[in-house]
Amino acid sequence: MFLSARFLSHPILFTGRRLYLGDGLFPWATGYDLTRREATYKRMYRETDRAALIDLLNQNNIAYVAFDDMLRRSDFVKDLNERVFIESFEKVFEDTENVHGNIKIYRVPIGPNAGLDSPASTDAVGAFIGGQGPSKGQFANPRGIDVDSAGNFYVADTMNARIQKFQPDGTFVSVFGSSGPGVGEMREPNDVAVDSAGNIFVVDALNHRLLKFSPDGIFVSEWAGPEATFFGPRSVTIGPDQKVYVLDQGRSRVVRKNAIDDGFIEWGKPGGGEGDFNEPTAIEVADGKVYIADAGNQRIQVFDLDGKFIAAWPISEWTDYPWRYPDIAFDADTKRLYVTSPIDDQILVLSLNGERLAPLRPDSSDALENASALAVSSTKAGKRLLVVNTGKSNLYAFDLGRLSNAEKPNAKPTNK
Repeated sequence: MFLSARFLSHPILFTGRRLYLGDGLFPWATGYDLTRREATYKRMYRETDRAALIDLLNQNNIAYVAFDDMLRRSDFVKDLNERVFIESFEKVFEDTENVHGNIKIYRVPIGPNAGLDSPASTDAVGAFIGGQGPSKGQFANPRGIDVDSAGNFYVADTMNARIQKFQPDGTFVSVFGSSGPGVGEMREPNDVAVDSAGNIFVVDALNHRLLKFSPDGIFVSEWAGPEATFFGPRSVTIGPDQKVYVLDQGRSRVVRKNAIDDGFIEWGKPGGGEGDFNEPTAIEVADGKVYIADAGNQRIQVFDLDGKFIAAWPISEWTDYPWRYPDIAFDADTKRLYVTSPIDDQILVLSLNGERLAPLRPDSSDALENASALAVSSTKAGKRLLVVNTGKSNLYAFDLGRLSNAEKPNAKPTNK
């Protein structure tokens, strides 16, 4: 099979060869699962680790990979990995006369090290540098983050269908997760939470489930939710007694998993009244209460741990625009809530009774772009607020210093 640009009538198709993915119009019209295939298609054209790339190509029965000007100019796949093929794959055809769009075709070897003495470079990028792509330290629309007891942080690299782990300074540590609908696989991880034992919980919005991994990234278990199963779960956090709270956006509810007997309780329904939700995006458990970013209703709602409504605070900054994922993070030392305001690229700061404090703004006007997830990190080097830039595919950090309860935040931005 050939991996190629998505022509409606590709010249390779005319020669009688099979394409992995042509134009999506006809398969979409017949109900074909394009979402899964398009995600794999993009991964194969963006993976830069040679061994991982060959393994992925072999898994999908790809014998030849083609690059042409239509593919190079397309916005469907950014950061093409053509350089990897140029440096370490056998070229079997080149359109030197530019009759077929300057096409070049490469043969896919069988096995990760076939025909190559030394694999291509796989140097990792730091999380604060990041960038759009599939390499270690790069991201594709990341939307979730959490920090473990040592200050290491985990990022839900959403459209790359994986979780990346970094040291407190942003140095890449490891990556886990594979793309697909199977057991233990992910298609759109939206958030990640780490419990006190280092276990890692992930909500997968496209596979509609909650997954658990060991501290070293090995799959442990997964849950589809209560009787009315999850539908687009968006956020996850760990509460008292290590109970896991899931914000099930598609069903406008909160689902709590009891860590002892694996039972569930749930509350919430669609609407605009007290305890109702409209496109909620984040959940945080803080100081014995549950805080929900009820984005579609432009408010934060506050509940007790069992779902009893307590209060609602308006957040006028959460105006209605697509692809926003406002989040809430809690600083236990200062009793402050930090809230992303994606449209105006600032971080709102609230007390636990909803009082507005001075917001956080970076020195550079372009430092934040569609900021989504937040996490407070405390290490020997100091305290920081980590911000996931969904739009820039990197992380940003505010230096929170050593704040007392009486002080108002005067955070300094840092790039590490």
